[in-house]
Amino acid sequence: MENLKNQFRIIIKSKTINEMFSNITQDIIEFIAFIPIIIMTLSPLYQLIKNFFISYHYTFTINSINQIAGILGIFLLILFIGKNIAEKRKISELIKENKTMMFFIIFSALMIISTVINGFNDYVFHGDRYRNESLFTYLIYFLIYFFCASLIKNGKLKSVAIYTYISGSIVIGIFSIIHVFFTPIEQFSHYMADIERHQLTSIFMQFNHYGYYLLMAILLSSSMFILEKSRTLKILCMFSFILNVVVLIINNTFGCYLACFLAMIFNIIVLHIKERKINKNAVFMLICFIAISCIMTLWYNTIFTNIYTFILDILKIARNSEDAENAGTHRWKLWKYTASYIKEKPVFGFGVEGISQRLDKDTGVDRSHNEFLQYSAFFGIPSAIIYICGVMTVFFEGLKNKSKLDIYTITAIITAFGYLVSSFFGNTMYYTAPFLFIFLGFAFTGNNKIIKNNKGD
Repeated sequence: MENLKNQFRIIIKSKTINEMFSNITQDIIEFIAFIPIIIMTLSPLYQLIKNFFISYHYTFTINSINQIAGILGIFLLILFIGKNIAEKRKISELIKENKTMMFFIIFSALMIISTVINGFNDYVFHGDRYRNESLFTYLIYFLIYFFCASLIKNGKLKSVAIYTYISGSIVIGIFSIIHVFFTPIEQFSHYMADIERHQLTSIFMQFNHYGYYLLMAILLSSSMFILEKSRTLKILCMFSFILNVVVLIINNTFGCYLACFLAMIFNIIVLHIKERKINKNAVFMLICFIAISCIMTLWYNTIFTNIYTFILDILKIARNSEDAENAGTHRWKLWKYTASYIKEKPVFGFGVEGISQRLDKDTGVDRSHNEFLQYSAFFGIPSAIIYICGVMTVFFEGLKNKSKLDIYTITAIITAFGYLVSSFFGNTMYYTAPFLFIFLGFAFTGNNKIIKNNKGD
């Protein structure tokens, strides 16, 4: 910290703007980039504590964080551009090092074009009351959270963010267990918890949203247990893993459960590619996941019921059965209607929440429950393709730089992969989607050195 203070003093003493930008170090860039990341990572724990004192809607928490992130993000962008101009770096070099960011910038431009074409309305400025995702929110996801996270190469900073998330999930998970098995917690009951149907929401608005949060907590804990050297931290990760898997099964979000399973297999594959051997700890964690699931079936039969239903749904769709539309808790119906809308406006889509009222009228649900179809319907097929390309570059860059991956980058890769699998069955939400872009940013290895003049090292 003292070294960082000295670096700031040097910048303050700069005599010219060019000298000031030249004196900006990688440490300073990463410190500023880390602020919105850690604030967002602390938000679930903050929301839990806040709810015990006053009824405080999560929307207010995230809106405040997004405003801070937006201001810091713009300031950081100015520093980043000024620094690279001072160092006379070529634009082609920056583009080559930041492929994912380039895709996300194009995606953001297409979002704005779609909005201009479809017109400005209340959805554009505020989103709907439930999901609270305006155009500004989407731009924050892609241009701020990912950008800030992608600039952080310091393992210690990534470690702090990851363990903050894990620790927060433990506290929330413990209260969830108390709520289910011991005594109802009024703050949790305020939301849509339904214990009889095993649908636990915790601090979130809907049980699926808690499932997204649990999914990422489980994958962070699993991957860090596999790779962490500290015995104390390994114990913390194992406790978090067991607790959150149990809570996820109670929560009964099957899409996230399936995504966990596939991501843990993906973890074995990633570590095999990097280490050229089967990582026994990765296999052990997968076995633990299956074992916990089997033990939990003594009290909750949701797992095997969901798997059985999932197989039947696939067969219904394959055979084009009369009730195929009911497959995946009516998701197949949602997807078919959404696809039909996309055909009407394939290039620029319908804009933010542009199909919500129509989809709700046709199906009784206002979102597609598939983030890829959602982006296609909102902003057009080209936008969705650009989004997929941007995401895929993170994994391709990781494969390209596999020998240089540290434990935090690998953990972020696995966690982002798990979320993306679950997103095939889910929706973006203002308090969960930012974490995808944070972990995608941590996973990105394209710009191994943010700036050439790395005086902070």
